Amino acid sequence: MSLLLQVLEEIAAETSCSILFTHHISKSGTGQTASRGSSVLVDNIRYQILLEKMSEEEAIKFDVDANCRHKFIKINGSASKINYGESEGDHWLRRVKEGILVKAQVIPKIKTKENNYGNRK
Repeated sequence: MSLLLQVLEEIAAETSCSILFTHHISKSGTGQTASRGSSVLVDNIRYQILLEKMSEEEAIKFDVDANCRHKFIKINGSASKINYGESEGDHWLRRVKEGILVKAQVIPKIKTKENNYGNRK
């Protein structure tokens, strides 16, 4: 993995471009340490983001139909590694036609005294 990252860094330097490298995480992992395999993936990169499916609790919180929550992906800002900047918190994406991810605006339902969350129209 060290050699792969070294080659990708050389390509980026020679072409003056950024390279995005995707990788999966362990099922039980969270945060920067969730990457599977070599620790080189976390130690030697400059920027890492964690993408997560919308949980059942988040779907309730944001009033998203349970049958549609699979379309929402969270960029987990607190679990990301950013060497040259600050985390901007969580961001939401929504899967649209042909699997394209677009920025989504999810707003928590208004809390009421009757229940934890009120109905949002």
